[in-house]
Amino acid sequence: LMSFNRYTILAAFFTLSIFAIVCYTSCIPCKCKGVVCVNGGTCAGCDMRTCTCPTGFTGASCEVNVMSQLKGTFTCRRSNCSPARDTVIAWQSTVRNDSVTPQISYVSNFDNTGNEATVSLSTNTSLVFTGNLAGYGVTVTGTFTNAEILVHYIKHPYQPGAPDTVCDITMVKM
Repeated sequence: LMSFNRYTILAAFFTLSIFAIVCYTSCIPCKCKGVVCVNGGTCAGCDMRTCTCPTGFTGASCEVNVMSQLKGTFTCRRSNCSPARDTVIAWQSTVRNDSVTPQISYVSNFDNTGNEATVSLSTNTSLVFTGNLAGYGVTVTGTFTNAEILVHYIKHPYQPGAPDTVCDITMVKM
């Protein structure tokens, strides 16, 4: 009888010990505590002390506005145009950020026309241009790295039967 009680007490002790260890480890505070994500970012999980950022922001705490990296003056050149256009002449365009909406920027002198195009993000490296330029509708997409924007555009004339103009533009930050 004494040996039965000893084994019962020993089994109960081990069972309670394992239960206590499981409870303690499951109650360790989430490592996300103290992680501050800004601009709509959220903590990526208890095992990671990083933020998951919404489109338009990057950085450990989502503190960097992606569009602010585009701001500046660019040297631009056309290529792969159909119908053929002058691709030798370079021009300058300036990208400025919207003062109210951080995910919008403006490109001055787009396609060397003197017109301004509105730019927004579809992903953190993909751009969408909108607007009417010099009496044409445009479909414009682009990608960017730190110092270069690559643009592909189709200009749609409003005259029935007139051909579209398709071109690529490379914009290199000065």
